[in-house]
Amino acid sequence: RNGWQDVTFHDGSVYHGEWREGQRSGQGKQTYALTGNRYEGTWKDGRWDGPGRLFLANGLSMRREEVRMTRARSSSYSGEWKAGRRHGRGI
Repeated sequence: RNGWQDVTFHDGSVYHGEWREGQRSGQGKQTYALTGNRYEGTWKDGRWDGPGRLFLANGLSMRREEVRMTRARSSSYSGEWKAGRRHGRGI
């Protein structure tokens, strides 16, 4: 798989974006069927990598690069991400 494609996975999750050598790589967005969460941003080798934003079904939003996760009721997290996980400094 290479280039831009829309793909629906076996669990009902949907990805629209770039593929390289059968992996999500480049710009894309995925909506996860089981949780309702949606990630929009950069992918590398099938993982979140680089700038992007995760929109959670419960109202939280996380921005990649310097992640900022904010709840409507004022709790927050700011920090770093790498390979799809919190990594490095954060509060």
